[in-house]
Amino acid sequence: MSLARLAELFRSFALRTALAASAVVLAVTAAGLAFGYWRSETVLRESLEIAIRTETEKLVTIWRMRGPAGLAAEVSRHSELVPGSAMVATLQTLDGRHISGARLNLPAPLQGFDMLDDAAAGRLRVLGVIVPGGLNLVVAAQMRAVLDTADTLLRSLLLAGAAALVIAPLFGVWMAWRTERRLRAISGAATAIMGGDLSRRLPVGRGADEFDRLGTTINAMLARMEQLMAGLRQVTDDIAHDLRSPL
Repeated sequence: MSLARLAELFRSFALRTALAASAVVLAVTAAGLAFGYWRSETVLRESLEIAIRTETEKLVTIWRMRGPAGLAAEVSRHSELVPGSAMVATLQTLDGRHISGARLNLPAPLQGFDMLDDAAAGRLRVLGVIVPGGLNLVVAAQMRAVLDTADTLLRSLLLAGAAALVIAPLFGVWMAWRTERRLRAISGAATAIMGGDLSRRLPVGRGADEFDRLGTTINAMLARMEQLMAGLRQVTDDIAHDLRSPL
């Protein structure tokens, strides 16, 4: 493509329309990706909190059935972070004295959900409940899996966004170039017709789109005009012949 054609393309309405549509698509895509990331991270956090709450309810049930001693024994089984579950439990007094389970740097007493940082375990999502008898039961789960999944999702979404940012304008330029080429062919045919070449027809493709339907209609009109002009020439020739004979 020559520089003149390229400059003409960048001044065209088709390119401005295509680029505007691409900008709208990119904006909608960015909003969709941001919402998808936020919603996915929210679902992951909520799923983790459901698992923590379920484990806490199980331990509270054990306390009801077996008392404080049974709860302490059960909590001691959750004293280490297992790679598969990454969930631990600890039992402490209301003033923070450790009784059993994992040794974590926890505030005392801890109630409800909270986010804590532990030197050994890393980022933790914890849930604390007060058990009658002056006991504070805390169940904690590592955020590593959630954060890693969220980071992977974010990288995938950013990659998709970057691809859309490159592809959408290029696709818009390509569509504008195709439209400009078809309009240029129609303009050339119209110029030839205005110059007196009534046998010239507008180009019609096989797609049967708006341009093709318009070209077919105009070509039918041009064919009818050519017939009328041929008839007019015939009548004019006949009149001229009839006038020459008496003269």
